[in-house]
Amino acid sequence: MATVISLIRSDDLSDTAEYAYAVTVPAAARLVYTAGACPLTQDGSTAEVGSCAGRARVCLENLVVALAAAGA
Repeated sequence: MATVISLIRSDDLSDTAEYAYAVTVPAAARLVYTAGACPLTQDGSTAEVGSCAGRARVCLENLVVALAAAGA
């Protein structure tokens, strides 16, 4: 089995953070790893400053976008 991974970056998420928001592995071992659960807006600014619930919501929204970009 190939050991190549694909880094997933979405144009709909901030590119301020220098990492991929998701990673996929070959189809025979289909897994999607996520990262970047940060409360960042698309322009890289911190969202919902002062609101833990708001920041958590933005983190989850960003993970949904990253998973969609990975085809999950």
